[in-house]
Amino acid sequence: MKKTAVFLLTLIIMIAALPCSVSAETEFRLNRASITLAVGEEFRLRALGDIGAIKWELSDYDVISISLPDRTVFGEMPGTSIITATNNGKDFIVHVTVKNLRFKERQDSISVNESMSLTVIGETGGASVVWSSSDAGVASVDSKGVITGIKEGKARITAAVSDDLQISRDVTVTPDFDALVAEAVRLTNQERAKHGLPPLSGENLLLNQAAKIRAEEITTLWSHTRPDGRTAFSVLTDVGLKSGFVAENIYAGFSAPNSVISSWMNSQGHRNNILNADYKYLSVGVAMGGDGKFYWVQLFCG
Repeated sequence: MKKTAVFLLTLIIMIAALPCSVSAETEFRLNRASITLAVGEEFRLRALGDIGAIKWELSDYDVISISLPDRTVFGEMPGTSIITATNNGKDFIVHVTVKNLRFKERQDSISVNESMSLTVIGETGGASVVWSSSDAGVASVDSKGVITGIKEGKARITAAVSDDLQISRDVTVTPDFDALVAEAVRLTNQERAKHGLPPLSGENLLLNQAAKIRAEEITTLWSHTRPDGRTAFSVLTDVGLKSGFVAENIYAGFSAPNSVISSWMNSQGHRNNILNADYKYLSVGVAMGGDGKFYWVQLFCG
């Protein structure tokens, strides 16, 4: 019994004498000591360690800016700047270089099956540009920066000139509006055929122009009154079309033409316009609103 007690006492003393090891981060620092950005690009800093209040200072506020509290650094203009982050009396320094690297083109949307090119200009240092897409199923990009819309959605296209220097652009792929319009015209004439009515022609160029204008207008004002207060049919005068017998159907919601035509056919007023024997021409316009909905217009004239 005495030997056991002595052993336990010795063990306790040995454990008490062991150095204390703390596994948690206690020393304040940031996740990067240097950053290279392109003009217009951003990088989010993360603070590590025992973090309290942090004081931020920039050596050149023209070259970079920093958004708080998320600690996102933005490249404003070419040059260098030093970020000094102070926490509990300790400074952590981040050296930031901003290079004049950007895309030549401003375009950021394409339709399905449409292509566009992006060109990197600026301080590439002679390096080859490596292109990538965040979702090649929505928008693919080849080795020359040619982007092709695959299906409706959004993808981020990135051009990298080194491991730590790249620029990106979010590209929106919209449906093939011409295909949507053609299908809506076909489905409308299909409904007319069921009731023994002749097809409407979709080849009136002035009426087509008017429908496109109205589709864009109803994305901002959902009404048969135009944003300037005039009646919807004033658009015909604006494009130079004279017709005394006209009608307009409007719809907001789905992108699928069959859903749109079905909705109109289930509404008596819209159905009457589609099945009116006095009309000879039809034009369909469709536009995507800022709310993500699709806005449709049918314009009929005799």
